[in-house]
Amino acid sequence: MLPFTKEQFLKIAHNGFNSEYDPKRFHAIIIRLRLPKKRTLACLLFRSARAVLTGVPCPDRAVREAQKIRRRVQHALDSQLGIHELRVTNVVGSCTLSHRLSMLHFLPALDPHRFRNIKYDPTIFPAMRCKIVIDDDHTLVTCLAYHSGKIILTGSKKQDNLFHALHSFLAVLNN
Repeated sequence: MLPFTKEQFLKIAHNGFNSEYDPKRFHAIIIRLRLPKKRTLACLLFRSARAVLTGVPCPDRAVREAQKIRRRVQHALDSQLGIHELRVTNVVGSCTLSHRLSMLHFLPALDPHRFRNIKYDPTIFPAMRCKIVIDDDHTLVTCLAYHSGKIILTGSKKQDNLFHALHSFLAVLNN
């Protein structure tokens, strides 16, 4: 994988569809794709020819969305490009419960072997933060739980680990 030359990089920035580049603010080209249901995918394209995709709805669609970005960059450069070493590095999930959470009610019920680094100080950060241990491969999934009932899970490379962590968290809430 060869890095882009300065001329190629500027050509992508100027000729790329729905792209923005301001080297004083950020050193990557931001390419946006519109997705169904009013979603937007952003691609950060660096001069080293590495790209980071954020906002991909599910890991299975990462290849298809990366191909769309590749075609846009290829069209801007008028040359052939390929995709190498595509990998998922972080999966993020969120859900909203139908009720508000009472932190002081369920915090004592969290098992310290399953839930680690539990932190809740509403004067510093409005959410309860913890790491949920997934038994299968000892993965740690970070969980943020807000009073409003919003739960955000991150830090896993597999979608199944997020579902497992969510079910573990909801099991504590239901007890």
